[in-house]
Amino acid sequence: MTHQEIATSFNSFVDFLNSNECCKCNIRPKDDVLLRRIIFSRLYYALYHKYLHHNQELALSTISGKHATIKSEIEKKLNSNWKQTYSKLYHLRIWADYCANEKDEKALNVKISQLLYAVSKLVNSSGL
Repeated sequence: MTHQEIATSFNSFVDFLNSNECCKCNIRPKDDVLLRRIIFSRLYYALYHKYLHHNQELALSTISGKHATIKSEIEKKLNSNWKQTYSKLYHLRIWADYCANEKDEKALNVKISQLLYAVSKLVNSSGL
């Protein structure tokens, strides 16, 4: 799979999790906090892989700290949509993946449909 395909796959997965179809299948987690953790993590990785798709040098690199490198490059080089969305998801993903016992009111108040829309636009665009 290419990085673009991975990004698209993560985005599609979140779209499904957030859909009525998922609810009908009884697959959706009952716990809203757990669902948000899954969604934030997958949306973050959708953007992460979208960026790697356009930066093959970094994608092939074995350096540690790719997340911080990508965040820094996005903050320096890309438009405000990328900066705002990636920065938000960067912090939400840290909460989602590493702060299992913490409730975060900001994370719990994020409008998932708006975030999904923003990520979908970025993932499905031809460039960065």
